[in-house]
Amino acid sequence: MVAIPEADAATGTETERLYDRGELSEAELAELMPGWRERYEQAQKPGFSYCIGHKNPGDTFASWIEGLAAQKALYRWAGIPVAIIRRWDAERRRSAKDVKSLAIRARCRSSTG
Repeated sequence: MVAIPEADAATGTETERLYDRGELSEAELAELMPGWRERYEQAQKPGFSYCIGHKNPGDTFASWIEGLAAQKALYRWAGIPVAIIRRWDAERRRSAKDVKSLAIRARCRSSTG
């Protein structure tokens, strides 16, 4: 379980809208990207879960979600634009494919040599 610090969800949503409209300057993007990337990578860890607070009225305990729902909740909270998430997802898939390809080649070389 990873505890996520408090944040203003409206700020994340507004930042995402500004990105989608192309209204963020290069300096603003340079400031936002490291935090977005950190949150994105955090959500990729095995067993990642996200606290949604009290799920039902009257609950006295916090509720946690896991998997894709937890990832999406964190991305939304952090205001990470969908276009950036898609780009980073594609990078992760390419990287995993490259690693698998290298492993196969290494096995082939070791079995022939």
